[in-house]
Amino acid sequence: MPFHLAGAGIALALIIEAATLMCRMGFRLRSAEIQRRLHVPRIHHSYIGVFLLALGLIAPHEWLFVLGIAFVLSDAVHHALMVPMIGGGRKG
Repeated sequence: MPFHLAGAGIALALIIEAATLMCRMGFRLRSAEIQRRLHVPRIHHSYIGVFLLALGLIAPHEWLFVLGIAFVLSDAVHHALMVPMIGGGRKG
């Protein structure tokens, strides 16, 4: 995979995580509450990222890889670093 795709995926992951933290901290939004209210199943966005990466192997488009990397990385950073720091436990 070319380095520019990985770099774009990392940059987008940081943007996604910043938006997530802004919604969580600034607007006091919680994904579990919103999903429960809308009656939609809880899906971590890393699942969507893995799907996009797999789809990128079948239909190789650069944007599939960038989005896939971004979603997987953002979810990993969120659950490994951000949730423990902000005291979210397993509710992330």
